[in-house]
Amino acid sequence: MILRPHKFDVCVEYGHVYADRTGLFDDAQLCMSAHAGSLVADKLARLGISVRRVVLYDDDLVAPEFIMPSAKKLLSKLAEKHQPDFLCFEHRLQSCSRGMDALVGKQEGARLAKEILHYSSKHGAYACSHNVALWHLYRLGLLSCSDQTACWRVEPWEAVAAEAFGSAQIAVSILDPVFMESEDRADREVLSKCEREVRDRIIRFCIDPVRSTNDDSRYAALVQQIQDALLKRSKLT
Repeated sequence: MILRPHKFDVCVEYGHVYADRTGLFDDAQLCMSAHAGSLVADKLARLGISVRRVVLYDDDLVAPEFIMPSAKKLLSKLAEKHQPDFLCFEHRLQSCSRGMDALVGKQEGARLAKEILHYSSKHGAYACSHNVALWHLYRLGLLSCSDQTACWRVEPWEAVAAEAFGSAQIAVSILDPVFMESEDRADREVLSKCEREVRDRIIRFCIDPVRSTNDDSRYAALVQQIQDALLKRSKLT
């Protein structure tokens, strides 16, 4: 099931930005993942693979008046070398959860909806694992978002509908190790209920803060993994 037609091959998330109430975020962490993601995206583009570069901004805890100034500061940090095509707001993508039934079945969808509601009522926000799962499925075009301000094109700076954002054959995330626990929980709690074909279209790459981000052997292996996933996908469609 695809809600939006594929417009490109690979969606590379090279920045998952967690901000506090005033919109402050970890500059060093962002720049490291953006550098790594740009290396991968550039390698894919040189192979003729169409790529969309995106940053996910976790606005769950940020006070409304700080969100846009913080987002623009974030983009200014990336502007010279690593400017993304789109910036998406994690909290605003939560309306995607209404479409889970079609992916996991009515009974499992109802269970997930109840679980999400219980957690958000207790904590005032979605669990990170729920947000992560919705984000991956949205990029693949399997969920739609009713909030028309969830995704913003960077140049020119404007909100776009889900159809304009498009969808990818493969969703890749270049992540700092701090985010991997939420990724693992997203797999266990949500994505494991989806078909194997869907799970195979999601690829994560954990950057190593100790090793150089110019370690070409690791990125070459990742690019090959993405190529293999695209080839497998082409045989199924």
